[in-house]
Amino acid sequence: MTSTRCYIDFAAGNKEQYDRELLQYRDLEKWLAQNGEKYGLASDLKDLDTTGRETLTAMYEAETKVSPIP
Repeated sequence: MTSTRCYIDFAAGNKEQYDRELLQYRDLEKWLAQNGEKYGLASDLKDLDTTGRETLTAMYEAETKVSPIP
């Protein structure tokens, strides 16, 4: 008797939201690689401790925030 194998892909959730969040994550990774050193941070997300993540959040938001034109 031969067995048959099959694979099923499951998807749940909002694909557009996932795609948006993935782009934001990749942008954060890129920003950290380019700018982390000037803030004393590691250049890779996985190498950051809790304090490093908090610093990254503050610096990233401050530098990427769009300011309204007066």
